[in-house]
Amino acid sequence: MAMVERAITEGLAERLGADPERDPYPGLLAATAVGVFRASMTFWALRRHGAARPAR
Repeated sequence: MAMVERAITEGLAERLGADPERDPYPGLLAATAVGVFRASMTFWALRRHGAARPAR
C-alpha cells in the first residue's frame, strides 16, 4: 500500500503544482484516501463474509 500511496501523492502533487518533498498537503490527501479505501475494504470484507467486527 505504501507504493500506491506514494504514487497517489506524486500524482496529486503534480496536479496541484506542489513539491511533495516540501509540501505535506499532497501526502496528507493521499494518506486520507488510502485510509478510507482500507477501512472501506475491511468493512466490506467483514460484512460480506458475515464476520463480526474485530475487537478493539
